[in-house]
Amino acid sequence: MSRSKSLDRDLFRRKKNSCRRSLTKLAACLTALSAGPAFAEAAVVEVGASGERDTGASKWRVGPMLGVELAAIEDRLAVEIGVASRVGGSAERETEVILKKPFQLSPKMEFMLGAGPTWTHASDPAERENSFGATLALDFMVWPSDRFGWFFGPSWGYAFDSGHDHSLEFSVGLLIRLSRHGQTSDE
Repeated sequence: MSRSKSLDRDLFRRKKNSCRRSLTKLAACLTALSAGPAFAEAAVVEVGASGERDTGASKWRVGPMLGVELAAIEDRLAVEIGVASRVGGSAERETEVILKKPFQLSPKMEFMLGAGPTWTHASDPAERENSFGATLALDFMVWPSDRFGWFFGPSWGYAFDSGHDHSLEFSVGLLIRLSRHGQTSDE
């Protein structure tokens, strides 16, 4: 194996481990923060995969994503804080805070429309290393049980940097509803 390929694999392995540690720390912090009295339920954790494609590019970036959603105002406003790490040509990490309006479609299905700021850190020297932007997201959530469900949804991103890149993203994954201590999901 050439030295270049070995270095590339080592860099990828270090970035993957760093991302895994960051996602774990974020989940622990957000779950602890959600235990305060300001939120109706403790949290809904989203664990899944996302793919993103800049509208001017032909390559997709794919990777894991983790989010925590808190009901700030029950049935009116939810706040999602999420991170994603993607690779494909180059590696990037994205962090977003999305304010969402929930719509109950049925007792087991809901739709959320949201928007919010994003921060992206890219490792490719040809790209801007840090950029801020905005995202518009559509989320569909299905709850076959009170505690577990799944989600899928597209989103559109806009970067505020000099290139004003647009991107399309699609996410899919598992939902885990966390209840407060001593509270059942029926309450």
